[in-house]
Amino acid sequence: MLFALKSPCVLCYNLTINDVTTMTTELSFIEDTLFPHFRKLTINDLLAYSDFYSRHLAPYADISPANLYSWLDIDGTLEISGIDGGLILKYANPFAHNSTSFLVLKPQIATDDLQRLVEYQRDNKYNLGLREQPIATVSSIIHDFPQNGFTVVPNRDSWEYILDVKAHAELIGREYDSRKRGIQWFEHEHSHEKIDLEYFSHPNDELKNRLYEAISLWQLTAKESETFDDTNREFEALVYAIGTLDTFNRHCIVLTLDSRIFGFGIFAIFDDTAIAGHLKVDYSLRRVFDYATYRLALVLNDLGIPYLNVEQDLGISNLRKHKQLMRPIRMLEKVDVIPLSDS
Repeated sequence: MLFALKSPCVLCYNLTINDVTTMTTELSFIEDTLFPHFRKLTINDLLAYSDFYSRHLAPYADISPANLYSWLDIDGTLEISGIDGGLILKYANPFAHNSTSFLVLKPQIATDDLQRLVEYQRDNKYNLGLREQPIATVSSIIHDFPQNGFTVVPNRDSWEYILDVKAHAELIGREYDSRKRGIQWFEHEHSHEKIDLEYFSHPNDELKNRLYEAISLWQLTAKESETFDDTNREFEALVYAIGTLDTFNRHCIVLTLDSRIFGFGIFAIFDDTAIAGHLKVDYSLRRVFDYATYRLALVLNDLGIPYLNVEQDLGISNLRKHKQLMRPIRMLEKVDVIPLSDS
């Protein structure tokens, strides 16, 4: 089965991090394009950006290397610029009706950075300010608001959930009774079938083809339901994520019932945190997501990874309720930084 990708970082690059031995790992990769000038993000920026992200921005999920390319560049619109020890991203936001959005990525943003960006946005008739900005990057200047002409507003829909891996692997305590019962029910319901888990630290082409086949069947099932939404870009991003597993050095678990895939998880590891870019299951099976999350936690616990980022809820009420029931131990907060004149 063939899959078409709209992102410019298409699978034909066939590039892995280990292949890119000549790239710089410093911000000099962007010194040829300084703000207010922008250029396209390319696959050749991957290693340098990954190094910058690992040192200063991890474990935020939406700006992790894989999500940067698969989501923020889903239509090939992502552009980058250098600004005083950091980067500015400019992209069509797939979660905000493709409106042009900006992020400033540096350890600590200066008020001058914001003022320069707002002037550029005003001159080019863009929406003013920053949306979904990691709060850690503006913590040193928040006390200067509003005297410098800005206001900061929590963007709750974009906050990311951090789970305690050991707690989800062991499920000790009354607060986990419901999840434990769901997992036990799933195992009992499928006791006549062979449940297997495969872990891939270095995914290969055979695995990619197996995952493509699985999601194509699940996609057909979804299209038959009344809740399927053709505007949802997740399937497109998922196809890209599978095709570039090796490019972004991501790990994968695969769950099978009698050799048929019913779930898989794609994740990247940054220091002490795994980022679950995609945890997908066949929802025709009851309690399947609880079971898949549990098995992923077992694998991460064995690997010695204490934390799991299960990303944001996008303000979707059922998804928020579900993620809150997973008992996150902390949230990675994000804010909107908006000029007072525009607020």
